[in-house]
Amino acid sequence: MTVLDETLKIDSLWIEGVAVVVVRGDVDMTTAASLRATFETLGPDDHVYVDCAGVESIHPTGLRVLEELAAKNVACGGPLHLLASAEVRRLIEIAGLEQLFALD
Repeated sequence: MTVLDETLKIDSLWIEGVAVVVVRGDVDMTTAASLRATFETLGPDDHVYVDCAGVESIHPTGLRVLEELAAKNVACGGPLHLLASAEVRRLIEIAGLEQLFALD
């Protein structure tokens, strides 16, 4: 597990060829850069599943990071699979980005 600070924790692991990124805490303007850096370590053809069920709050900057990863996935052939907390799901719906995600 990567502990970025007291407000955000990111854990990355591989399960059966899928990169699983687990995000917990608050994604704000400062920690969104760390989230982006985690996603940048993934290859362009990697299958990715993002677990944001433990995200308590997300700043629009953090949503933009998820949107960028989702757009990359769509360009490679499919939506980004995302387990979303109520807060993350609400912001995705407000922004009209549902088509980029396979929401779990």
